[in-house]
Amino acid sequence: MDLEYGKCHLCCANDAQVLFEGQDRLHGLPGIFTVVQCRQCGLIYLNPRPTKSGISIYYPENYEPYVFLERIRRSHLARLDYYYGLGKRRRAIEKLVPVGRLLDVGCGNGGFLYYMQEHGWEVYGEEISQSAAEYACQELGLNVFLGELDDAAFPPHHFDVVTLWNVLEHLHDPAASLIEIKRILKPEGLLVIAVPNLTSWDAQLFERFWVGYDVPRHLYTFSPETLRVLLDRTGFQIVQRRCLFGSYQSVVHSLRFSLHRPGQGQSAQALVKQVATSRLLRLLMAPFFRLMDALGKGGLMTVFCRVH
Repeated sequence: MDLEYGKCHLCCANDAQVLFEGQDRLHGLPGIFTVVQCRQCGLIYLNPRPTKSGISIYYPENYEPYVFLERIRRSHLARLDYYYGLGKRRRAIEKLVPVGRLLDVGCGNGGFLYYMQEHGWEVYGEEISQSAAEYACQELGLNVFLGELDDAAFPPHHFDVVTLWNVLEHLHDPAASLIEIKRILKPEGLLVIAVPNLTSWDAQLFERFWVGYDVPRHLYTFSPETLRVLLDRTGFQIVQRRCLFGSYQSVVHSLRFSLHRPGQGQSAQALVKQVATSRLLRLLMAPFFRLMDALGKGGLMTVFCRVH
């Protein structure tokens, strides 16, 4: 596996402290990776990290964003949760932009795009996974570009809305992608980004086992402040920040990671499965997760941005 060392992406300092070493807990693929934090600005990042060409092995064909549409067809609870989340995203966007042309960067197999198209939006996608992009195009009939965002060469000021749902933390050069998004977004357009929330309660509870780290796929881990600084330096101003969705699943996956250790038996995995699939438990826990989100302590934070 090819690795590369780098400086802090936010302040260019070469002054980081090691937080911990981690491994791929999602798929169990080989490798030990070092998570560090810049002493100057506080940004958390992977160093060294897999190169662009080398990281593809950590996105196998069964990576969840590529196959989740097939998974939810087999679970009534998963379908309810999925469409409830999509509805929350759409309503939040339409409060700021009623309808228009939308680009979803890192669109996976196109579920969000298909849903927005069904509600009157003109939709486009970008995706680097060939199998996911083919599914979106062939099965859902969507317009999805296969490749990097820069290579898509969209016209200037072309989109009313650009979304990145759990994508920014995966990018090798998030600042360059944001600058390209600014070029293709209309001056009055809206940028929506969802990333793991470093200040969430589950991040504090699970620490290195928190799903928000997800090494080695997550190259960066943002706090509200480091995300604000990155957006400001690339020409965006946050107009709204919310914990919109994903808190329950963040806790479930983090619990799974924390229990999946050498020496843990099947009973631990059975517990995680029970937590993930129990409607009653989720109903009982709903007030707690609503409180988390209301206080900005949910596992995912979503920011709504305008060009400044």
